[in-house]
Order: sequence, then structure tokens, then C-alpha cells
Amino acid sequence: MTPALTILDYSIYGNRPDPISDGLLAAAARTAGSEVARVPMAPPGPAPPGTRCVWLRYDLRSRQELSWVVRVAHDLRQRGHCVFPSARSILLAEDKWETFHAFRTARVPTPDTALGLELERFRLPAILKPRVGWGGKGALRVRADADRAAAAARVAEDDVCQPYIAHSHTWIVALADGREVVTLQEPRNDPAHEGETYARPAPPGAVGLACAALASVGLVAGTIDLIESPGGLLVLEVNSAPRIPYADLPDVDLATPMVHSVLAWMERSCAS
Repeated sequence: MTPALTILDYSIYGNRPDPISDGLLAAAARTAGSEVARVPMAPPGPAPPGTRCVWLRYDLRSRQELSWVVRVAHDLRQRGHCVFPSARSILLAEDKWETFHAFRTARVPTPDTALGLELERFRLPAILKPRVGWGGKGALRVRADADRAAAAARVAEDDVCQPYIAHSHTWIVALADGREVVTLQEPRNDPAHEGETYARPAPPGAVGLACAALASVGLVAGTIDLIESPGGLLVLEVNSAPRIPYADLPDVDLATPMVHSVLAWMERSCAS
């Protein structure tokens, strides 16, 4: 019997796809035979009561929020709930510094990364990114010495820095249970196509890299961002609470395969 499921959601930044994503996941879970409740949560309080199986969804912008969500996942597990993603997976996927080390340990090619206070070790141009966040929000490109003043004004321990790698698009590989669901392409630095997404065949090697990246942070479902560099494909990040709907691609169904993989993982985990 498919276990009842509670989706605990933390989303405060006007990220409109997230409530829609939760709805699609809930609908897919109901179709799979699971009773579903979607419950909001917010810091600094504990997670609300839920069923034994809990799926955490979140929209994070700071290390403080990440710490809180990790604590929620840990406490739920300590109270006997089966939690996806696990506290460890949330930390590894959502903190870019932790992600970098997880990738390096798994030999997943990724841009060289340092803490923000080590910006001097990179030749310019370089880029500063918040350790916690998504969609390039808060990123600062440091093109010349004159930009270092803006960089110095940031909270260095909250940033990571990387060499700037020019690329025309990002590949987004959606996976469930080690299988490709779809590969999407998002143009970059192209105002004529800003916000557009296309379903495209994955470039050679992309799915294998995405699978290795997802496994390195302990997830069975998620989306993985990759770019092409002069040395080959590089994995940028894993999205442990990914966007599910793409308005321009109504035939792309991410919810159903992800729900099936997560519910199967929960049944195995709850039984252990």
C-alpha cells in the first residue's frame, strides 16, 4: 500500500512555480494511490505534525534558512518520520561549498570553487555566488580590479567564488531513479530568448554526469545543471527541490516519474 504523504513547503520569495510544483507532485502522488496533504512551514519554528512520510520543499536564500531546513529534516527523522530529502542531502545539494566537495569526492567535473574570501586566487574575470540560492540571483561578476570594492562589501563567508566560464546556455537534466526524464536547454545572455526553455537531446556524456552528481548528494530524484566549457561538460549544481512545471513545455511531465521514485525510496526507507 502506498504510504500517506505530507508535503511541507517553505516558500516566501514569490517563487511562483513552487506552489504549482507542489500541486503537480501532490496530484501525481494521489494518482499513485497516496493520500496527500500540503502544509506550509516557516522558521524559526519546528515542522508541523505530518504523516510518517514527509517530502520537504523549499525556496532558500540564506545559510540561516538552510540551517533551519536541515534541522527540520533531522528532527523529523529523529521523531521517526521518513524524510525526503534527508538532512544530509539538503545540506550537500543546497550549499554550493558543500556541493563542490561532494562533486570532487565523486570525481564529478565542476568549476574550481573557493570560499568568497579567497577571490584573490582566481584570475579575472571571476564570479561570486551566494553559497545558498538559485537562478543566478545575487551573483556578481568581477571583471576588473575596480569590481573588487563591490566584492569586498559582501559577506565573504556567505559566498563562493569561481572562474567565470562564458557559456551560451545551461543544460538541465531531470532524473528519477537513475534514468533521464528529460533534458532541457535554457539560453543564457540572449535577451531575445530570455526565460525560454527547450526540450533537447542531452549532449554526449551529460546524463552520466548528471547521474553521478545526483548520487553524490544522496538523491533519487532532482534536476542537475550543466554547462559546456572549453575542457568539456561541467556540473554546476543539483536542485533538490526542483521546479516541476514549464509553461512552454506542457507535454513535459517531471512530477510523475519523480513521485514514483521518491515514494519507492520512502517505502524502502520506512521499512528499514
